[in-house]
Amino acid sequence: MADFSRYTSSLHPNIRDVASAFLAEAYAAGLDPRVQEGYRSIDRQNQLYAQGRTAPGAIVTKARGGQSNHNYGVAFDVVPGALLGTKNWSPEDARWSQLGQLGAKHGLEWGGNWKFVDKPHFQMQGANWRKLQNDPAFAKYNPSGSAPTAPATPAGAPGGLADMMVAQQMPAASAVMPGGAAGSLTPGAPAADPSSMLLGDIASMFVQNQQQRQEQRKEEQAAEQIRRQAPFGSIGSMFG
Repeated sequence: MADFSRYTSSLHPNIRDVASAFLAEAYAAGLDPRVQEGYRSIDRQNQLYAQGRTAPGAIVTKARGGQSNHNYGVAFDVVPGALLGTKNWSPEDARWSQLGQLGAKHGLEWGGNWKFVDKPHFQMQGANWRKLQNDPAFAKYNPSGSAPTAPATPAGAPGGLADMMVAQQMPAASAVMPGGAAGSLTPGAPAADPSSMLLGDIASMFVQNQQQRQEQRKEEQAAEQIRRQAPFGSIGSMFG
């Protein structure tokens, strides 16, 4: 019997046994499952995100560090062994459906059923990195080693642009720019309290936030365009 512990040992305990049972059954069924990746560190996620943007290569993911379920040990990528040497891992091959059905049998969520198809991807049912990043049970998988907390909305913030910033639900920089403090707009900067800022500072922060939102929209549009033009196998796990 094949031993998949080297691939599943880094996964979160909530999914480790399920992943092992799924891989074992897939192996017994003759699918020869080959794990391409399981837990993915924040650093590796950022390296993948940089590819096609600030580093050579094509865009392979739209997720920054901390924005992928792989970063929390609840997702892994598997390919039927016979398809590894084929073009784009033969996305129409019947073995993908067999693999997906086995995953569902073991309670896993399969990327092959998503709107944005990602057939190698399997994850814990209902996994959502936005929730996992604030869950103490997944603290060891966060870059700081502890679960970050979302910044509270400051009480009594001044009107005008400050209110507009709150209405726009300005995101924490840690979810947009890796390394930034929660609530800040620049990496490593301390969280800012709009109630203690000058109007000019608030305006500057608001403009920066709007620019970041525009950049994110452009990146998402670029990723979507690439997804439409290339088979899934050539761009890897685009959405996680």
